Amino acid sequence: MITVLHDISKIKERFPGASEDFSSVVTIGNFDGFHRGHRALLKTLQDCAAKYGVPSVVVTFSPHPTQVLFPDRSSQRMFEFKDQSQILTEIGVDILVEESFTKAYAELSPEEFFLNKIWRNLKPRALIVGYDFCFGKNRSGNLNKLQQLCQQSGVEFVVEPACLWQGQPISSSRIREALREGDARSASQMLGRFYYFSGVVDQGARRGTSIGIPTANIYPQLEFVPRWGVYASHTIWQGQRFFSITNFGISPTFTLSKEDQLGQDFRRSMMKVETHIFEFAKDIYGHEIKVELLEFIRPERKFDGVDSLLQQIQEDVLVAENILNGNK
Repeated sequence: MITVLHDISKIKERFPGASEDFSSVVTIGNFDGFHRGHRALLKTLQDCAAKYGVPSVVVTFSPHPTQVLFPDRSSQRMFEFKDQSQILTEIGVDILVEESFTKAYAELSPEEFFLNKIWRNLKPRALIVGYDFCFGKNRSGNLNKLQQLCQQSGVEFVVEPACLWQGQPISSSRIREALREGDARSASQMLGRFYYFSGVVDQGARRGTSIGIPTANIYPQLEFVPRWGVYASHTIWQGQRFFSITNFGISPTFTLSKEDQLGQDFRRSMMKVETHIFEFAKDIYGHEIKVELLEFIRPERKFDGVDSLLQQIQEDVLVAENILNGNK
């Protein structure tokens, strides 16, 4: 089980099993989404830790540095923060350090960050970073600077090259752009997994049940918002994966009289995930589910009434079934 620490400076002892001189193998980053590029870096981290017989350590930051340095610019983390510890546990990383990022932290020079934060507390045998890694005040520390600092301390320095998809480096911003456009398929290919929401099923107004299309409704707290609309999806409950169709948005047919009168903040407050699970009749109110988006079907829109909405949903289900059957 991974150990999660919230303050690197409170580590008083070197990690068990390490030598007197070196205590860990370390990587540093925000790791939003843990996409395929991140996974390649973590594979290098794990291999290096095994070679030296020391724990593997991931150092990340909360809140996202952008939220502190540029509060008017949304950092738009793709997944809830707990996704990091879940993925790292699956991979087998030993220690996750979630450093509290503040304005004072942002003022650290590259030398102060490396010597006072990383070297003093973690004593890394090796440091692995991505090809575009920068650190220190105003991102003034580049790879050359970090290599110099590592050499001076006797730390092996490893730079993980870019992971390419369609000829370009995979990045969190590139994945977010695909999701904003509703291109869930491309996003999943870059992520190496499906983009998902998770939450506890709420009873809601039971409108879907009343029209013969019961839905499991969750209200995820999201920083990043993909394109609203209807998707072919998987719904995972108690470790089982089911075919489903999911609407992500605000159900305008039932909630709005004049959609264009709503401000963006109010629309976000009404946002929910409604997923209709095929051939499923269990009572899962109060249960946690995960909903994976496979492919965008159509934008969300307001219908004139329940009959026209039901007709469209039935058509959507047929489209989703064709998509899902192709994903078996």
